[in-house]
Amino acid sequence: AIAIGVLFALFKCKYPEIWLKYSKKMLWLGMPSLVFMYGYFIYSFIIFKNESFFLKTAFLSLISFGIAFSLPFFEGLKISKTSLVNNLILKFSLYSYSMYLVHVLIIQYVNSKLVAHIFHLNAYMKFVLIWVLIFCVSKYLYKYFEKPTTDLRDKWK
Repeated sequence: AIAIGVLFALFKCKYPEIWLKYSKKMLWLGMPSLVFMYGYFIYSFIIFKNESFFLKTAFLSLISFGIAFSLPFFEGLKISKTSLVNNLILKFSLYSYSMYLVHVLIIQYVNSKLVAHIFHLNAYMKFVLIWVLIFCVSKYLYKYFEKPTTDLRDKWK
């Protein structure tokens, strides 16, 4: 994922006119890939708990490419600073590292026998619960650990 991000950042810096000119065409490559990959993830892993070789390898690279191909379009969007969309993007960008840290634990917890025994959730309710928990835990991890730590770093420069 990091290598794909660096590759696309390099492309953006070297060829900014192509980056902007083909942003809609790149979106048409990126978004279907993301929809298909997340659909596959929900169907294969969340519903059937299948941990295939594809899911452990190529899946992650294809998600990264889907996001990278979608970036030029979203970078060019003009969104009001007070809009709900802008607020959601801001929150997700602030909490993204915390989300990265906790997502596997939350997925494993929600898929555990304990949660299944207590709540009897179907796959769609699990999916929603996973995202709500990831967002809430990440918000508090960011607010009470990541932000204060970053503020200390900036204070001691």
